[in-house]
Amino acid sequence: MALNWIEVTAAGIHIIPANLYLDPAQAVDSALISHAHGDHFNSACKELIGSPGTIALLQHRIKNKSNPKFRIHSFRENFSYGEVSFRLLPAGHIPGSSMIWMQYKGETALYTGDFNPRSHPMAEPLEYPDSGLDLLITESTFGNNYFVGKEAAEELQELISRAPEKLPILLGVYALGKAQRISQLIHAVIPGSQILVHPFIHHYNQVYESLGFNPGKVSLYRRKFSEEAGRTFILMPPSEFRRMAASGKYYSAFVSGWDRRRASEGIQDWLPISDHPDGNQLRTFIEKIAPKTLLPVHGDSTSLQSWFIGCSTQ
Repeated sequence: MALNWIEVTAAGIHIIPANLYLDPAQAVDSALISHAHGDHFNSACKELIGSPGTIALLQHRIKNKSNPKFRIHSFRENFSYGEVSFRLLPAGHIPGSSMIWMQYKGETALYTGDFNPRSHPMAEPLEYPDSGLDLLITESTFGNNYFVGKEAAEELQELISRAPEKLPILLGVYALGKAQRISQLIHAVIPGSQILVHPFIHHYNQVYESLGFNPGKVSLYRRKFSEEAGRTFILMPPSEFRRMAASGKYYSAFVSGWDRRRASEGIQDWLPISDHPDGNQLRTFIEKIAPKTLLPVHGDSTSLQSWFIGCSTQ
């Protein structure tokens, strides 16, 4: 670690002079949250800080589970905790997702959280910070460059071409983020499609709409449903998806850049659409930011670190 005011602990990334943590895995007094996916926050924290979209989604997720204090900061707003200056920049991952820019005694750092350089209608587009950071703390889901994504619409069209026309298409999706992106994509690629969803997904859709992001028309899934003209898509979270795929009543595919479900579970296909930068995009992002020091997190980064060291010595 190049900056002595930032430390990586078991609880999370600790910003020492601000007395807060970034995306802590453990309960802490004060936490600045990049986005509302479950692996980036702990609901038992006493104070949760984030963008308006992140706080709205956190409030929906936490509900009566705990009673933290919520603090909201808008994108591009300059604010301080202790002697550290902060600014949130849109990360392009899900609504409210933020890259966290920090400055302390003339040194600058950026924590990306999860980010997506490919703009899509279900999140605020990524905004790049100024280059020349002292430290970049970046997600590295595809740090080892094993996944290179195509355009999402192309991937969906190819999946549809492989699916028998008479079978509904069952898609396994994470209820927050992926489900809304896929719903909007289906409507864009195949207008008039029928989309049936799990109640968890429907509830998140309502939060999305309150934030100005419309995934399009969906209906709650029922075991007995009528086939409409055009294609029928059923969107289910992972646990329900696995059970339904095993029935053989649907053409099933799991939607993820990294999570490839097994054919032995009755799953016919994989729809590789990711809301993370693929290996090439991640390296392009790092080159554009041009940090002095790189700290990859949230993924395997062996080859990414070697690549960065090689670039730095050229």
